[in-house]
Amino acid sequence: MLRLRSWLKQFDANAEPDNPEKQAESRKAQADCDEFAQDQEAQKEVDKKTDWDLSKDEEKELKKLYRKACRLCHPDMVAPEHIEAASKMFIQLKDAYETGDLKRVRKIASQVKAGLFEADDSPGRTDEERKENLCARIAAMREALEKGRADLDAMTNSSTYQTASESEDWEEYFEERAQLLDAEIETLEEEVIANQAPQNE
Repeated sequence: MLRLRSWLKQFDANAEPDNPEKQAESRKAQADCDEFAQDQEAQKEVDKKTDWDLSKDEEKELKKLYRKACRLCHPDMVAPEHIEAASKMFIQLKDAYETGDLKRVRKIASQVKAGLFEADDSPGRTDEERKENLCARIAAMREALEKGRADLDAMTNSSTYQTASESEDWEEYFEERAQLLDAEIETLEEEVIANQAPQNE
């Protein structure tokens, strides 16, 4: 999907070479695509180097938890106010994974799943600091809960939700949606191919 986005942005940039906004969007899309490819290669290297003292089931659990937690605490995927804490947690998660520390990966995964990006057991923290941190996190969670409720209300009042809830056959509804999305992807791919053909001539 990132590659397709990159191609489309590149096409737009080529169509308007004097438009700095299009050029910047193209560079950003290409950088995102390259970064993702580098992350994938780095992960393959880490997977090759693993020499964990774990059973096959534990290895499977470790990998699954790690991948899920990575998506949840990656600095690019969190709210701006959590970027710094999430970056630290992301590094801790990576270290725990590379050493095969399943217990630590489980703990970090449960924290990020709950949206908690700062560890309470940080060395040097006083009880008062821990208490203040917990109070701040509780307030943030209450705020997030209210936002979630508002988002849920907005969603249940949306025309898409109304259409979906009126459907008697969910499987048929989602099959239709999947076909529409497949057709849209196919159209976009055809556009990319068609737009690349004149450039290659």
